[in-house]
Amino acid sequence: MDIQAVKQKIINGEMSDDELAKLLIHKAPSQPRREKPTFLNTILKGFVDGYAEPHLWRIILEISLIFVVVLAVVLLAYSGIIDSTIAVVLLAFVLGFIFGKMK
Repeated sequence: MDIQAVKQKIINGEMSDDELAKLLIHKAPSQPRREKPTFLNTILKGFVDGYAEPHLWRIILEISLIFVVVLAVVLLAYSGIIDSTIAVVLLAFVLGFIFGKMK
């Protein structure tokens, strides 16, 4: 029923009180309420975005570098390209340098 028809029924007195009450109670579907973030959520999101995320990427890169270096030296030593003594010295120098740079 459109607005003009409802207005005309009210003016003519054709609409009962029950029908009018049902019409007024009926609500249009509204948008869902958006929850406001709490203070703690805002603080945690700022911490993750500003501090933890860049450090996480740095740690991931350092771990991948360590893994690649160790794997390369072990494969070279296993295949016989370098001697085991040289492999140990290379690992000591490279890993010492990498772990020394880590904070």
